[in-house]
Amino acid sequence: LSSDFANSAGILLSAVNGSRYDGVAVRDNTIKDCGGGAMKIRPGQIDNQGSNIRVSYNKMDACGGDGIVVQYSDAPSLDHNVASNLGKGKYPWKGAGIWVMASHNPVMRHNVVYGSIMSLHDSTAFDCDWGVTGTCIVEYNYSHDNAGG
Repeated sequence: LSSDFANSAGILLSAVNGSRYDGVAVRDNTIKDCGGGAMKIRPGQIDNQGSNIRVSYNKMDACGGDGIVVQYSDAPSLDHNVASNLGKGKYPWKGAGIWVMASHNPVMRHNVVYGSIMSLHDSTAFDCDWGVTGTCIVEYNYSHDNAGG
């Protein structure tokens, strides 16, 4: 079932077979009551990262997993997003509200995460996780009433 969760999202962008995406904007979406994560954005591979990725002005509520996770991206921007009540869907696993992994120089700013429940994992609002290189900037965000740190 871990592959079910990994590929369960309201919006899933996933480069495969060594490919990558550049210049992608995921903007102005509303996702509610989804089983897994709200947005899983994987525009590249660990050794061939997508670039010029922006995830902005999205709203997500009551999804089973993460709000937004961006992986394999060079300098992604995650801004002006609101994630609430995470961890309450079909796959009630939650790493973090808005986070990045295996990316280079990511920026998360002007986001809000609130009302997330505890799971077996981080349950935090924001996270710069494994494989992040360069500088991970997390600034001007607001977090309240989340079970994790």
